[in-house]
Amino acid sequence: MDSNNFTEFENFIEQDLEHISEFYKISGEGCYIIKSHFDLTELQLFLDSISKYCRYKVNHLTRRLV
Repeated sequence: MDSNNFTEFENFIEQDLEHISEFYKISGEGCYIIKSHFDLTELQLFLDSISKYCRYKVNHLTRRLV
């Protein structure tokens, strides 16, 4: 997070429940994990919109193994 506006960020994320399937507050290297389902255009718009709150890292599922 770039600030301590955790509540504001959480409220912002909870407004997009169409694309967000899981949202967790975590300890460790990051503050949150967001599991989401976006097409590439929607993902870029989402990332642009959260940039005012935080930095992010995107991990992409390539295939299911089990």
